[in-house]
Amino acid sequence: MKWHVIISLAACSLLYAQAPEWVFAQAPELGVEDAVQAALAQQPMLKAVEERSRAAEAKVSQAKLDRVGKLETDALYTPEQKVMQGDLVGTLLDIRMLRKYSTQATFTQPLWTWGALSNAYASAKAMAKADRQNLTRAQQQTVFEARKAYFLAAQASEAVAVAEQNLEQQKSFLETARARVRSGAAARLDELKAELAVSNAESDLLEARNRDRLAKEALVTVTSDARFRDARLNHLAADESPLPAEAEAIDLALKHRPDLATLRSQADALNLGAKAARASGRPFLSFRASITQQDDRAADVFNPDSQPTDFLRNHQTYQAGLVLSWEATGPFRARAKAAEISANERSVRDAAKATEEQVALEVRSALFNAQEARERARVQTQAVAVAEEQARVARLAYREGLITSVELQEAELGLTAARFNRLRAHLDAALAQANLKFTLGE
Repeated sequence: MKWHVIISLAACSLLYAQAPEWVFAQAPELGVEDAVQAALAQQPMLKAVEERSRAAEAKVSQAKLDRVGKLETDALYTPEQKVMQGDLVGTLLDIRMLRKYSTQATFTQPLWTWGALSNAYASAKAMAKADRQNLTRAQQQTVFEARKAYFLAAQASEAVAVAEQNLEQQKSFLETARARVRSGAAARLDELKAELAVSNAESDLLEARNRDRLAKEALVTVTSDARFRDARLNHLAADESPLPAEAEAIDLALKHRPDLATLRSQADALNLGAKAARASGRPFLSFRASITQQDDRAADVFNPDSQPTDFLRNHQTYQAGLVLSWEATGPFRARAKAAEISANERSVRDAAKATEEQVALEVRSALFNAQEARERARVQTQAVAVAEEQARVARLAYREGLITSVELQEAELGLTAARFNRLRAHLDAALAQANLKFTLGE
């Protein structure tokens, strides 16, 4: 039994030693579009906007039903009532207007409302359209935030790789310095400097790994997808698609930005709402039909064969005709309500004009940033090639004793800085491209 335990522990130790590479190999690789799809499917704030859009659609259905008409029913139970008295051929009679049990159904169909109902329906449709456009903009915002979080996480992961590469280079320099110190070709100070450089590289690696974890946690928060916590992220790929001209980009944004379209639709909805409010103060013409069934016994209310208990021969009454309704103080309230809505409409239209100017500025800024970021990424890529060659030559020269350790360290630090600068430049280019698409309304 003892040997079994020892063998099992040895096997577990061997598996543990190989586990990091095995786990890394099995980790899923997820791209930026995976982050976008996860955010669109699971982001709670986006779901809240979707629910507001559904609420607006429900208001359209309500406004549509108002145009169809209303069917109202009621049931009345009257155990006590004061009766009317009449004289019929010298005989005093008690006349009850209602029986003990009564049911009534009334249908009212608006015929002419001066556009109050039709404008209210059109206003609800325009507002629902505005909410759909607002949902589209919220989706674009979600896409942008997902791309931004993904790019930052991918950049943090690549920064870890750069920090690991820098640590390996510093360890290699330390071995070279120790070899030269043992051969008497270099002073002990070179070895101490190399040891300090390794310590700094280890510290930079720890910091890079911490930033990587935080960036992935931010990505998980944006996407609501825990897979990104352990997933491998694709490297930042440069977008080489041509950038639009300034005038073309501004025109495209003004035509396709959903937030601008939302303001325009809201203004149209308010304009129609003001018309509906003004019309609500005028007389309405409707068709109304009603039928009433009544009897002193509940079981005979709907029984056509029931026998009346007095001279009233018909317990069923109905009426149909036209109704003209008008509230005397309605016009005053309607004018005040229309004035309020019209003021809101003007406010929204002014906000739309101001937003158009802001959009033009945003497009110019995003376009200039994208152009600058692409050029900087190209320059930094060339700088890395130069820094790599400079570091290679410096290592060879140090081994031959042609340069000092300080000069070699400067070359190594220059290479590491160039790699980080290239990484930041590619990140800036990716973020600038994503921001440009968001600014254009794509």
